[in-house]
Amino acid sequence: MWIVLGVLVATFALIVTERLRAELASVGACCVLLLTRVLTPSEVFPHFASEAVVTVAAMFVLSAALDRTGVIEEAARLLQMLPLKSERIVLALVLPPVLVVSAFANNTPVVAVFLPIMTTIARERLLAASKLLMPLSFASILGGSCTLIGTSTNLVASAVGERAGVAPIGMFELAPVGLILAGVGLFYLLVVAPSLLPKRETVTSLLGSTPGRQFLTEAFVPANSPLIGKTAREGLARALPRGRLVELVRHDHIRLSDPANIPLAAGDRLRVHIDADSVSALKQRNVLDLQAKQAGDLALGDTEETRIVECVVGPQSAYRDLSISEAGIRRRYGVAVHALHRAGENLRTDFDTVPLHTGDVLLIEAGESEFAALCAAGQLLPLAGGRRPPRRSKRWIAGGLMAGVVALSAFQIMPVSVAALVAAVLVIALGCLDADEAYRAIDWSCLFLIGGMLVIGFAMEKTQAVDVAARFASVHASALGPTLMLSAVILASSVLTNFLSNNAVAALLVPLSIELARQMNVDPRPFLIGVAFGASACFATPIGYQTNTLVFSAGGYRFADFLRVGIPLNILHWVLASILIPIFWPLR
Repeated sequence: MWIVLGVLVATFALIVTERLRAELASVGACCVLLLTRVLTPSEVFPHFASEAVVTVAAMFVLSAALDRTGVIEEAARLLQMLPLKSERIVLALVLPPVLVVSAFANNTPVVAVFLPIMTTIARERLLAASKLLMPLSFASILGGSCTLIGTSTNLVASAVGERAGVAPIGMFELAPVGLILAGVGLFYLLVVAPSLLPKRETVTSLLGSTPGRQFLTEAFVPANSPLIGKTAREGLARALPRGRLVELVRHDHIRLSDPANIPLAAGDRLRVHIDADSVSALKQRNVLDLQAKQAGDLALGDTEETRIVECVVGPQSAYRDLSISEAGIRRRYGVAVHALHRAGENLRTDFDTVPLHTGDVLLIEAGESEFAALCAAGQLLPLAGGRRPPRRSKRWIAGGLMAGVVALSAFQIMPVSVAALVAAVLVIALGCLDADEAYRAIDWSCLFLIGGMLVIGFAMEKTQAVDVAARFASVHASALGPTLMLSAVILASSVLTNFLSNNAVAALLVPLSIELARQMNVDPRPFLIGVAFGASACFATPIGYQTNTLVFSAGGYRFADFLRVGIPLNILHWVLASILIPIFWPLR
């Protein structure tokens, strides 16, 4: 038991301090439990293929199918046609559909779809994106709490509760309380939040006013150029003061990832972004040549007009934990990365070696063909345009299969795990998604985190650590009574989920709260429901929930912004849940 408690504390410490990624910390905990022989392999490995893990994976695929076929985007596109004249009007028209869609689709892709639409609306209507994006994330969280499949947290809580002897959560069982909480939360986001949210410029403002026509071209260093021997940075500053270097090519198309400080040699090719005036000026100079030297090179007539766009590093991006240089973004796609925005700070220099995190915003300049290739790779989410054309002809298939999962589960014809898995296979077989797209849609780190936390929870049950903790809590808090104890469980879940993964909180607190209810001789179901609602109520920090992380840098927010706007909503959510849950799920 003491080994398990030590592993639990160490795992939480690693996750909170970000010394180790959450999924690695949880899997590492499993390794320790195996090596210390607290658990056997037959007790550990089945949790990574448990019903909860399979269901969450299937729901990732189904949500991606709704996204890929344009079901989510269709609802969002209609909003752009409305008279959106102020931030409050935008929120009033956008947040209700987000609530509804998030109740049936994983809220991360929902926010990923609405994010570029909201930023485009803000840019076109001269509104502040920082007034819109945090409410967008919060609305998706509130909507996800209304149904069993709205968030993976509910699925994990239901599965863990079932293992502890409590009936699983029904498809719409959470809806009565969830809708009330969502309605009150929506009122808060429309009336109170706009006055608390900051008005900040995003990373695009780093370039000052809107740039004029920009072009991508290649400049060649002739044999008689005075720039030979000077670094690429020095040479470009002299020949093209307003040019931006993408990369240097030398000796049979070898591209050097950090060309700025490399001395130039005859025959070098500088791939640069320049404005129209610079194109004309270069014609009159002999320091650089714009004529193509060999097949495949760009020439002056081949210069390509470019545009500047903000791109977000998504939760499933392969670039996470890689630097811009390691990811090869410039080299692979021929784009210019001008800045990195993170946690309210804009980095314009020395950011090539900074590891990328979910929610980081890159300011990228690219031609249309390069930008199309970058978007097709699916590793970065453009905040304005650039999304691949959806497979609209398949949207009825994707929507129908999702509706079938809901109906089959709601009427208890088929377990949600079976229905979701069958539907996930069908959306691939029927062409809504390619197999590769389906694999990329699954958040594997989330699955490993859930599996690892289920193992830790099982270890606590096996070693009776859950019983000891529940008896300790019931003895020292017996004066509170069941109702206040339930409120304390909801509060603890809500506080922890702002710093830990919501799935981890659900996996660990559900068995503890159920045992606590049994120690107090009350129905454990209200405690299960309380943890489900509390573990999803992540409003006070940008790190506990993926949608918050996704909008963090895109909206130019700081950590304090989430505290100022999110803590009142967390308190409101906690008080209402504490009052409503005993009414709909009596304690006795």
